[in-house]
Formats: sequence, C-alpha cells, structure tokens
Amino acid sequence: MYDAPAYPVGTKTTRQFFAYLEDAMDSRFPPDGETTVIDFAVFLLGMLDYDDGDGRRLLHTRKEMPFYMEDGRVDVKADATVIERKTSRFYQYILLVHENKFTSGVDPEAQLIAQAIGAFQRNNRIRKRAKISELKSQIFPAITMFGTAVTFYKITITEELAMAVESDIFPAETIVHAFVPPLPRYISQGMGPLGNRRFVLRCFEAFKQFMAGWLLPYHAVAQEFLAGRPPTKWVDFYHTSYVQIASSFAKTGVRPTQELDVWIQSEVPRRCQSSRKSRERPWPVTTS
Repeated sequence: MYDAPAYPVGTKTTRQFFAYLEDAMDSRFPPDGETTVIDFAVFLLGMLDYDDGDGRRLLHTRKEMPFYMEDGRVDVKADATVIERKTSRFYQYILLVHENKFTSGVDPEAQLIAQAIGAFQRNNRIRKRAKISELKSQIFPAITMFGTAVTFYKITITEELAMAVESDIFPAETIVHAFVPPLPRYISQGMGPLGNRRFVLRCFEAFKQFMAGWLLPYHAVAQEFLAGRPPTKWVDFYHTSYVQIASSFAKTGVRPTQELDVWIQSEVPRRCQSSRKSRERPWPVTTS
C-alpha cells in the first residue's frame, strides 16, 4: 500500500484498501448524510494491526460513552474505537475515531474531546466495578477524518477535568495536541496521491505507540508492591512482563523488600504470557 499505484491487481487486502479509499473520498459530501468514511477507517486500523490476533484489542463502531454533567446525562458516541479487552464487561477505551462532517456545522474537535471525557469516565466506572484503582489521568490518541484526510490528536483527560465538567465548573486549561500532515492539497485529496498515502500510512504506524495499555498500568503495579499489597485476583498480567514491572520499581527509586522480591520472582514469570521476557534479569537496580 505504501508504494502501490491506485487500483492494483494485488492481494485481496490491497484491492479492498483502494476500494474503501475511493468510496471514502467520494462520500465527503453525501446527499443523504451517510458516508463510508468510518468503514474505511476501521478497515485501515485493522490492516495496520491496531487490533490484535488474540482478542485483547478490538475495533468497535458506534460505542456509547455517556458522561454526566450537573444537568444530567450527556449521550455521546464514538464513530470507532479501539478497546483493550479482558472480558466483555471488563475493557478500556484506548483510541477514538471521529468523522469530521463539515456539513453538520459542529466543531469536530469539541465532539472528540467530549468523547474522550465520556471514555475516561466509562473506563473509571469499569475499573471501580472491578475493584481496580481508578485512573487519575489518561492520554487518548484520537483521530478525525474528513474523507481520507486524517488529523491525529493526543487528548489528556484528568480526574480534575472530568469532575469540573460533571459539576459544571469552568476547568483549568486543557492542552490538546493535534497534527495535520503537511501535504499538498491534503484536505481535498487526502490519501489519494501516492506521496500523501505513503506519508499518512507511516504516520499511522508511528501513532500506534500512543495506545498505552490501561488494564493495569505498570506504575500501578509497582505502587501496589511498594504498599505491601501483592496484586489481587483482579490484576491483569496478560501483557505485563517481568522487566516492565522491574522498570517501574526502578523509577520509584525504592528497592522492593526481600519478601516482595521473592513473591515477584515466583509469581510474575508464572503469570506472564511472554516466556522470553520472563526469563530476563528482573531487577535493573543495585542492592545496598
């Protein structure tokens, strides 16, 4: 896809990519209000492995993520999302996608931020139900699409911001980072030209790094250990490696006690999915 001309005689995935691309470009100003932009977005994210093969990360469309203000419930939906999933009831939103419909007259960035607030509150409600410590903040990677012209965002939602919105209090300043690929005729042509397509696809590849795992942040694991509380049955070791837990400890500057050291060395390798990483040296810290 990076270097292929339009309408190739290639694999099924390649042919589908260009078909979705053409449909999305032609549906920027649809007469009936319906577009195929999100269909293209979901196909593209799947093609670039924003989901995974073991069901831990999934792509969803039209997920409801209501949040609450003083006047009551506010209903918002993300056009597409990536969720990190443990079970059907235990998951976290980790990426948001919103279609920019210029004809609607609504600011797409405001809608995207509202979705991020809803996703943050929803994530914390799920964590509270699962008896996992609630997040103080979360950075949501997010995307808006006008046709095939993509804008990339990083939106930080804090506990203070969510509470301010819920209480109808003017919040402190919130910074939203946005990146519009600096390409010629980008809004009108999007990913149609080969040069544009190559650049944007590489942006998508780089953007994946911001999809952090939130079922159990590694720093939270370290804090639980340091507090003398071995993780409970709710702890998700699905993607936690021995080295990452050790690195979390190293950043705190505190060496774990011998008892916790023994517990981690016996339990973490057993629960880790990656046998290679679980055999690596656990502690990048010096003993005294």
